[in-house]
Amino acid sequence: DNIIIYKGYDKSNLVEVVDGKVTVLENDNYIKFAPKSGCKITSLTVNGVEQYADYEGAYSVAITEGAQIVVKTYAIVRDKKATVIVKNIEAANYGFSFMRSDRSAISLVEGENEILFSEEADAPFSLTAYGSDLNMIVYLNGEKVNPYYEGGTSYTDINLKDGGLLEIYLQGGETIVGINSVKTIANGSALNLRGQRVDANAKGFVIINGKKYFNK
Repeated sequence: DNIIIYKGYDKSNLVEVVDGKVTVLENDNYIKFAPKSGCKITSLTVNGVEQYADYEGAYSVAITEGAQIVVKTYAIVRDKKATVIVKNIEAANYGFSFMRSDRSAISLVEGENEILFSEEADAPFSLTAYGSDLNMIVYLNGEKVNPYYEGGTSYTDINLKDGGLLEIYLQGGETIVGINSVKTIANGSALNLRGQRVDANAKGFVIINGKKYFNK
């Protein structure tokens, strides 16, 4: 239920599974196993030999007579939450992408974005921007992230955690996580971004005395 099987590169050319078996022609034996949306393939073996996934998390296999294929999958549960702040997104006038590890895209807008994710299935994340006037700076939980290569605007291995904060400044900027740590404020009345009362040490954004802080 978690995968689709099809011939070649055409996802509409589905291969039927009957009693756990697939039948293909000898001269047309190339098939692909791909995870359905919201699912992930953790491993695939052919006659006990581990196969390797492509950048989309799918597996291409040439079937032979009597081959035994074992596919292990699971449905992704996105129960972790993080905040992604994007500033001056219009500066990426040639393109902007934020992707999970399987290359599926997450749409981000200017300002604060709350995303749900699975640390196991979705991380690490990657980020790329293209523009004619970029001065890109990225922070993860207040610490500067280096691009894939010096002076570049592509970032890989962004390991977001539950309650984390990713700041993306496309025309320069300073992290909002700094000396104003919420832990330095005693007995403040804290609210989350929904206006609900929370503990002052709660992870993520909190509002204390009208000021916004981020607690790592």
